[in-house]
Amino acid sequence: MPSVTNWCSVRNNSIKILESLNQKLSSDINTLVEPNIEAPTCVSKDNVNQSLVRSFRTEVTKLSVLISVVLMILLVNDAGVIIDLIYSLEAMREGINLEGLGIGLNLSDYIFGVNALSLSMKMEMIGIVRGAEHTFPAFQEWNSIAVPLLTDGKTTGYITMFFNRNQPSEFAIPFLYQLGTAVTRGAEDRKSNQDLNNLNKQFDQYKLSPREREVSTSWYLEKSALYISSLLGITEGTVRNTLNNIYTKMNVSDRKQFINKLTCSMN
Repeated sequence: MPSVTNWCSVRNNSIKILESLNQKLSSDINTLVEPNIEAPTCVSKDNVNQSLVRSFRTEVTKLSVLISVVLMILLVNDAGVIIDLIYSLEAMREGINLEGLGIGLNLSDYIFGVNALSLSMKMEMIGIVRGAEHTFPAFQEWNSIAVPLLTDGKTTGYITMFFNRNQPSEFAIPFLYQLGTAVTRGAEDRKSNQDLNNLNKQFDQYKLSPREREVSTSWYLEKSALYISSLLGITEGTVRNTLNNIYTKMNVSDRKQFINKLTCSMN
């Protein structure tokens, strides 16, 4: 996650940000961009990080008791496409005056111009856009803030929040930062559990013993034989003998083949 103190806004960086965003816009940044809200991008479930979506909904629900303002929170993929959204009140949908705003809509700069998401995508940090700073008129009644979601240093998506422009935007930074951190951690935990479940199914297929499963799990995670021996309280020689038995059952000859066979089977 980016640092909670590392954020940018149009107000604080107007010239640099507008010039940067303008490189992708076909017309002047202050000219209305006409988004095609009648034809949202098709978002296939196969192309959506379901662990991220489930974690997003879980964490927003947990934090909802702390929310005292009307707002909308979006989960967006790394291309700027909405993959989930939650309103604190249904009135928020009416208030934003954009019936087409929903899953599949792309909020990136070349479609909607300046908003917190497009700013965050461009500057690669937390972004804030206030009221009239938004290019699209329907957003100008609101403030927006976006935070990147990082996994292993790679941006996997964004959380974007819209709330009334009369509310101070700075309050939302620690809130959204906390939410983003929790969502990322939760998604990683879910993915790890899912991977372990999938591994166990593969181990069933190859009829691995309980000890062979323990060794295989660590070997798949690219741990050393020495590490595995210390973890399981057995000798390094026992680890290597166990690996030989595993290789025989799986008809592979080295770790690369071992990992590739398990990975291909899970996919």
